[in-house]
Amino acid sequence: MVWQDPTTRQTGDLITAAIWNQDVVDNTRHLHTRTAAFYLALAARSSGGSAGDFRGANLRGNVTGDFVVYNGQLPVNMATLEAVHMLGVGRDDGSILLNAEAAYGSVGELRSAHTRAVTGLVLPFLEDQLVELDLTSLFVEAGPGDLFAVRVETASSSSQTLVAIMLRVRCQYA
Repeated sequence: MVWQDPTTRQTGDLITAAIWNQDVVDNTRHLHTRTAAFYLALAARSSGGSAGDFRGANLRGNVTGDFVVYNGQLPVNMATLEAVHMLGVGRDDGSILLNAEAAYGSVGELRSAHTRAVTGLVLPFLEDQLVELDLTSLFVEAGPGDLFAVRVETASSSSQTLVAIMLRVRCQYA
């Protein structure tokens, strides 16, 4: 469903059911079901860094186990989680091998009730270009209002460095 600009009405105009449904019902539905994204800054990091005006944490390829952590909460009125991406900037050309883990749940659940991990993620990048790492598979059971933590760490030694900037979560609202 797409937004349709309502027609300007005059006093005395007849508003039919079709006009009402388009201008009010469908447009309202569109506003509440569109995809939106929100961004989360780092909660913890093993080393600081920046790439121009972008601040984040260096994921140093020459240090196995270097990490960044993000904490947040999925929207309570979320209908569908579409994507979760970590955004970053490469310090030079190359790639870096990463492991990622997510834990999430609602208030009252055990901290480890929903935990997923992915190992051996290869993230190629070019110097000073924004890149993204798809972490959506870590959230297959996540529900509206779930609190979560995501940890991404280097899995091997290389000379590459990635400045992890933020986590972007895209979802449709109910």
